[in-house]
Amino acid sequence: MTQTMLVRDAIVVTVDREGQIFDNGAVVWRGDRIIDVGPTEEVTARWPDSDRVINGSGKAVVPGFVNTHMHSLNSSIRGMADDALGPLWLNTFINPMHQAATADDAYAMARLTYFEALRSGTTCGLDMARFMDRCADAAAELGFRVVVSPYAANVGGYEYFETFEGNERLVKDRHNSADGRVKVWFGIEMITYSTRDHYLKARRAADHYGVGIHLHANCEVNECRYAREHYGAPPLELFYQWGILGSDVVAAHCVVLTESEVNHLVETGTSVAHCPQSGMKVALGTAPVPELLSSGVNVCLGTDGGAENNAVNMVETLKFTALMHKLNKLDPTVMPAEKVLELATMGGARALGLDKDIGSLEVGKKADLVIFDLRHPYWTPIVRGPNCNIVSQLVYSAQGDSVDTVVVDGRVLVEGGQLLTADQGEVIERANRVALDMADRREVFAQSRDREFDSHF
Repeated sequence: MTQTMLVRDAIVVTVDREGQIFDNGAVVWRGDRIIDVGPTEEVTARWPDSDRVINGSGKAVVPGFVNTHMHSLNSSIRGMADDALGPLWLNTFINPMHQAATADDAYAMARLTYFEALRSGTTCGLDMARFMDRCADAAAELGFRVVVSPYAANVGGYEYFETFEGNERLVKDRHNSADGRVKVWFGIEMITYSTRDHYLKARRAADHYGVGIHLHANCEVNECRYAREHYGAPPLELFYQWGILGSDVVAAHCVVLTESEVNHLVETGTSVAHCPQSGMKVALGTAPVPELLSSGVNVCLGTDGGAENNAVNMVETLKFTALMHKLNKLDPTVMPAEKVLELATMGGARALGLDKDIGSLEVGKKADLVIFDLRHPYWTPIVRGPNCNIVSQLVYSAQGDSVDTVVVDGRVLVEGGQLLTADQGEVIERANRVALDMADRREVFAQSRDREFDSHF
């Protein structure tokens, strides 16, 4: 029998078109869908016989975050690939990691990454990794909502990456699995790894199967130089000419853009996944987000991977997104908190074509929500009423460990800060064993890597 669940007496941040916030609000869901949102007194009067009531006193309810650029496999080298220049970073850690990886490694790291994401309030992710059938298994097991898009390449020397044919099989086998929570897109590593033919195949196949494309684009100056030297134009200009871009495409990073390329993003409805931490950590730059937004580009947020960011924590990404652009513009009014939260929720939902189902707390949408415990010093004080500061506190002050409860598809996955769908101790222990074993295998490949230029994010 489908249960009706209600959380009451909480601050409810809906992120709907009106930006409604209920100081003392309630959310009700039956099965996987929200059926009521509003003031507690009114909502509870309409649903007096709910099967389960969650006390939201001292808590806030927000839509689950949508992380639109993750690399779950990269969690295997977290803390082992830091403070290094590009060639050393790539040749010693990144590419050898991919060469050494097995399907079991991918599964263990996906479980770890999705657990970390859930624990800090992310309910949906766009993951680019390898052996993504096993990543789909991990998502199904934990209850995470995910779009998987394999690292795929077809340039010689990168045979250890996934192939277009393997990506197509994954679409056929796993798209809309796990009650629709697992979706599969076509993924392309980047232009230094793939030919024009690969991009065209992915575009035709995405149209045929009705799925999207996830790719890296304009991640750094060297990549753009490579594209100009080999094809005569920077990556996004080429993708526009080749007919790759569209509203079903999420382009990650986009830190080096021409005015023409920005116009192409607007014209085609292509989304940009902004990853502020990795742009700073690897020192490659940042997307011109204020300009993209003012031009009409849909911008969403991503954490990137464990090698590039060291965290899969969207709460942290909120703050970095706001502060980075204020500093770049020397303007504290740039990227207000409300806008940053919208990028992390509805912006991501739009990018994945899921905005009718997730991204805000509204009747008819999926019950994907996060409950924060406000009883922490960094959340204090909470001001209610006309000057409510809950969104500012979330963006500038909150920490991921204040997540108390996470619900995906109406199912409680995290409660009291504890993962309910797997033994979190076992998830961590297994990931530790796998990472250490991979480190030994990685050394074999690291000794033979001597490429002067490469790229991978």
